[in-house]
Amino acid sequence: MTSQHLGETGDTGGDGDPRPDTAQGSPRITVVTPHYPAPRFPERGAFVERLVRQWIAMEVPVSVIAPDALPVVLRSRGKPVHDVDPAGDAIVRPLFVSYGNAKHGVISRYRLTRSAFVRAAVRGGRTLGRSTGAPDLFYGKFLFRGGEGAFALGERYGVPAVADMGESYSFLDLERRTLEDAKETVRRLAGIVCVSSRLRDEAIALGADPARVIVAPNDVDADRFRVIDRAEARRQLGLPEDRFLVAFTGHFVERKGPLRVAAAIERINQRVNQRINQRVNQRVNRRVNRGVDQEAGPTGTLAVSGIFLGRGAQIPSGPGVLHAGSVPNDTMPLWLNAADIFVLPTLREGHCNAINEAVACGLPIVSSDIEDIRRQVDSAYSILVDPTDVDAIAAAIENLRDAPDRRGEMSAAALAAMHGPGVTRRADTILRFLQKTIKEWNGA
Repeated sequence: MTSQHLGETGDTGGDGDPRPDTAQGSPRITVVTPHYPAPRFPERGAFVERLVRQWIAMEVPVSVIAPDALPVVLRSRGKPVHDVDPAGDAIVRPLFVSYGNAKHGVISRYRLTRSAFVRAAVRGGRTLGRSTGAPDLFYGKFLFRGGEGAFALGERYGVPAVADMGESYSFLDLERRTLEDAKETVRRLAGIVCVSSRLRDEAIALGADPARVIVAPNDVDADRFRVIDRAEARRQLGLPEDRFLVAFTGHFVERKGPLRVAAAIERINQRVNQRINQRVNQRVNRRVNRGVDQEAGPTGTLAVSGIFLGRGAQIPSGPGVLHAGSVPNDTMPLWLNAADIFVLPTLREGHCNAINEAVACGLPIVSSDIEDIRRQVDSAYSILVDPTDVDAIAAAIENLRDAPDRRGEMSAAALAAMHGPGVTRRADTILRFLQKTIKEWNGA
């Protein structure tokens, strides 16, 4: 389906046509999201865009409201423009003023920003209403902003609203006023989709009806994220063939840990250099001792390098860093397949998309021994460590570097977990839940 990108000029009209009878065909869904691919930000909202694309492939009509923060739009004017065609029968991007996330006394700029986002989403709903009619359901990405905007629109049009809770933080740790906002929102929504069991438990603790909460972990596009010949991937990207490559994907921030990975690589390579020097000294000693047959030294002298895919303030650097920066989304499978393993010492997650993509490419995983990651991955293809312990991260990388047979077994287990029989697409699971929610809302 071809997307219509609708503006808001002259937006003073009514609320659009009456919603269609769901029994006549697939339900019409409008997604409300703070992130969606755009010419200057092609990587934003890739996962919600894929969900929309999958629904459209299932002949479900889907429109998108993706409010843009005015300060971000102004700052991005100098960024390169990419050719993107995000999924959506119609896409509107109403502007809103962002006040940031700080709190000054009793004034929460975060609440002001969320309120501005919701007002922009409602304006976007009016724009869509005139061209596409009102939907059967509003689907908000994330509880705050997306979920709040979906509820405001659902209340306006008399249709259910569902939120997709994918936040990495714990709602139960929020400050009092924000926690009360979360409780109010979950109680008013017709349904909640959670990416992890932890978030499901938190939604219920916040007051959600357990019967209206489901767990639907993030999945990946198996047609894109699949095994590619490693040597060919390195050749295309100009990466060396004689290095053990570690891949990291995520924002360059403390929570994700790119600098901890870079530090672990540096410590490994320091040991590599020490072993090389030891071997050189042993050869010299053998010559001095006239051919005494001695062991050449410890094994495991293959140098380690990192490819860091993302952006942010904590940019990894050093001789062990081959790449640190964002890459086009369509090249991500190539970069992952160029690596030997994937490392992400994250401090907290909801359900990590980056790990799923690496698993789909058959990469052994080194990640964090925290609840969300333990629930997401299987020990057959992962090693979990203290994400703050650089020595533990380095030891896990070295263990996998020095055990090619184990890496092969872990790779096979990863591929079976992601591509094996019985794997249900997230889009199917959520759509069935939305159809059930609409029927219950309409009293069917």
